[in-house]
Amino acid sequence: MLFRRALLCCFVVCACKSPASNAGSPLTVTLPSPDGTPSSPTPTHASAAVLGPSTSANVDTSAGTIPWLRDLDAGWAEAEKRGRPLLIYVRAAWKPACLEVERTTLLRASVVRAARPYVPVFVDLDDQQTLTRVEARVSAEAVSRLPSFVLIDTKSGRRQVSSVTLDAERSSGELAAFVSEP
Repeated sequence: MLFRRALLCCFVVCACKSPASNAGSPLTVTLPSPDGTPSSPTPTHASAAVLGPSTSANVDTSAGTIPWLRDLDAGWAEAEKRGRPLLIYVRAAWKPACLEVERTTLLRASVVRAARPYVPVFVDLDDQQTLTRVEARVSAEAVSRLPSFVLIDTKSGRRQVSSVTLDAERSSGELAAFVSEP
């Protein structure tokens, strides 16, 4: 029982640290009582702090943060409408590397600046339906390389998938290079 409670607490911590489309809304968790019967729901607070500027003291956030959209279809339509490339960040809340990249690389000023020409979309592979949509519409390779960037030129259809690492200069260089290619 203690193990199940610890595992549930670990899940709640991960869920609260992951950026959710309904950031700031209450998340209700029901913890079992010591005798195994369900207790009353316990409200906690989910937040998008992982992508907020106060997340890490050693990260230069002078360039602000990336203004992520949370809906893949809306982001795609926006990119086509504005004639801009699409930057899709694909992640999973259960993968520690994704959380670390979000606390560091995605907040670095060089990456934020390099993302400006794009329509940025944040995709969390939180359920099978989202996973299937991303594999079909974007790239199965992106799912296998979490965390990953998928860069799409909506005019030509050109695509590039790359793993996102803690090397912010590499990530910002890839973003800049894709935009500068014809």
